[in-house]
Amino acid sequence: MKYLFSLSFLLIFSFNIHSQNNPSIIKNKVLEKKLDTVLITYFDNGNLKSEETYKNGVLDGESKYYYENGSVKAIHYNWKKWTVYQKNYYDNGKLKSEGGYRDFSKKGEWLYYNEDGSLKDKKIY
Repeated sequence: MKYLFSLSFLLIFSFNIHSQNNPSIIKNKVLEKKLDTVLITYFDNGNLKSEETYKNGVLDGESKYYYENGSVKAIHYNWKKWTVYQKNYYDNGKLKSEGGYRDFSKKGEWLYYNEDGSLKDKKIY
């Protein structure tokens, strides 16, 4: 019953949550009874861990993931819950790999890089 009340409250009102025990922020906006959300999480040290965009209650748009040192780990471009393009980074900020997805599998050309940023490999899936 407590869960049902919380869920109902979430769907009716916009709100921000910040918890000492779980330092995450959720920003919500109700649009035509479907939830648009940016889910932001943090590491224990206070650095940003992830930012995920939900539209109509589904992962959609750009999602960013970070290393604990604050540099970008990965950027996913999502469309209606599917990741369609992804960029992965080394903790030094250099691009590690990039490529597309279709039906949860790597598709098309994927590029792989060395830590210095030079091209390491190219694969077609």
